[in-house]
Amino acid sequence: MAMMSLNYRLLARRFIILPLVTLWLTFSFIYVVADIVIYLRGQINHAKMVNTLLAQTVTSNNSTTIANQVKFTLANAPAYESVIFFPVNATTQFSTDKVSTSTLLFGQYFGISEPVVAQISNNKTTAASTNNVNQLIGYINITINLSTLRKQWLRENLPIFSILLIIWVTILVLVVRRLQSLIQYLPNLESLSERILSNQLRPTDYQLVPKADDRWLVEQAISHLLSRQKLLLGQIEQLNQQQQQLSEDKFQQTQQFSSLQNTLTHEFKRAVNRIESGLQLLQHHYISNEQKDAIEMINLGTDDLNTKLNQIIQLTRIEKGQTTITRRQFSPTRLISDVLEQYQPFTDVKDLQLRSKVYHADYILEGDAAKIKLILSSLIENAIKFTHTGSIDVNSKLQHLESHIRWTLQVTDTGIGIKPNELEQIFEPFFQVDPNIKHSLNNQTVGLFIAKKLSELIGAELTAESKFGEGSTFTLSLVLSDWKQHYGRHLLSDKRLVIWQPSLNITTAIKLLRDAGAQVEGFNDLEVLLEQLRQQAMDMVIICPRITPEQVQSFAKTLRQQETNHRTLILYNQSPRHLTQGVIEKLSMSGVDYIESRLSPDMSVTDIQQLAEYLN
Repeated sequence: MAMMSLNYRLLARRFIILPLVTLWLTFSFIYVVADIVIYLRGQINHAKMVNTLLAQTVTSNNSTTIANQVKFTLANAPAYESVIFFPVNATTQFSTDKVSTSTLLFGQYFGISEPVVAQISNNKTTAASTNNVNQLIGYINITINLSTLRKQWLRENLPIFSILLIIWVTILVLVVRRLQSLIQYLPNLESLSERILSNQLRPTDYQLVPKADDRWLVEQAISHLLSRQKLLLGQIEQLNQQQQQLSEDKFQQTQQFSSLQNTLTHEFKRAVNRIESGLQLLQHHYISNEQKDAIEMINLGTDDLNTKLNQIIQLTRIEKGQTTITRRQFSPTRLISDVLEQYQPFTDVKDLQLRSKVYHADYILEGDAAKIKLILSSLIENAIKFTHTGSIDVNSKLQHLESHIRWTLQVTDTGIGIKPNELEQIFEPFFQVDPNIKHSLNNQTVGLFIAKKLSELIGAELTAESKFGEGSTFTLSLVLSDWKQHYGRHLLSDKRLVIWQPSLNITTAIKLLRDAGAQVEGFNDLEVLLEQLRQQAMDMVIICPRITPEQVQSFAKTLRQQETNHRTLILYNQSPRHLTQGVIEKLSMSGVDYIESRLSPDMSVTDIQQLAEYLN
């Protein structure tokens, strides 16, 4: 009920009516001022034309014609205060022909002067003909009464503005009345709103709106609200049932999670038993083959135990929302090698081939390497579990995007495969490859469930393809930052560089330099390059090895001569081994700052670091 205490009429007047009136007055004032200025300037331009004609008439030496023109001008232009001729030797100062807006709006008079030029004959004693010489004899001045022009504009436009004012006032009155009629509904509509929110709406509540001609609209609205109320109540009941079902499902999921933990615990116990069996074999006093086998079993069991332990930890953190992304730099080839080395003994036991195919050079990527390693480990472990003969292949591919790298990992096996109707279920926590086998730990794909959860967490996509009886392929695709590009970014921020190379086959270098924040241009013509340096100062000129030392020396001398306040660094990308000591000294004396042999044609992060050191 607190809202009902508000003064709606005051609010409407303050936020609707007053702004409308203010807006209209502002635009009206601007329009009037602009129209007056345009009108007065037009009259002044017309007076200038008249003055020009009068100046031409004066040179006719016909006093009658001049008098008639002046009389006609004054009779037909009431705003013209006077038309006067001033001889050239008069001391009278005339008004300028430039008029400001303030003069037009508030000034009293304005003068327009036009020079009068006459042709005077100049007779010479020679046989040459008579020459005519133009001579200034005076000025024609028209004085305009600006106040008269403003009154004339008012007489011409007052009827139009009066009609427009009446129309606007009528519209404003209609709008205000309509607003007032709507405003009087607001308190009662608030009451209706409170009844609706409190679920107390009655069919007779339309009587809260007193206006008879609009009551039928309110009746329809209330009827609609009542029907919507019933519908919403039904939806609420349905949502309550769904919530109850969700609670039951959550409880079931909790039970499944507990069962999952039990499954992993059983696997841990089995791994521990393997370790204990190996230790029992080590109780002999001499080194035998059995002892070696025991050591191997201990190693296998330890690795297996660590893997399962990591799975439990990660699964628990995921379910509790405690897993965070930890990005660091890592080598993808080294990560694959470490995982394969970990599972090589397991494949040797089953006489399986574990191979890797890397279709790229090594890169330094940035991402959560620990989670990626767990995902790959889970995929390989799953492949070992369901592959009895053949091989397991891990393929790695990199795709360079605009600012990132897409890394695709594929784990392909020659195992038992998956049926087409079961392919979408393999990432569920308790999916069994063969449902006829009950309570089999080896038959459950727990690792795939964890791999799927970790993939979603780091923003990767994990998919599966399989042919039943032939094998399966799991594909992990994720977008990571190129650490080298990321590291080099902004090292050359706001630096202006130019590259001088004959062929201009330097698009890669220019792109990498621009990614580092530099403004880069390439030139193959020396004259164009020098002209560019005259127009805009640069921080550094990079000269490629194909430019001869003589050309570099000449360029450096020319550049230093045309420089004033800014010095542009010159870097000659040439190996000192290809230059004699005398040539190096000449280059240095001509103005070359650096002779560098480490810059690669396509640039690299190391090159950008070196340039940053030179420029800073």
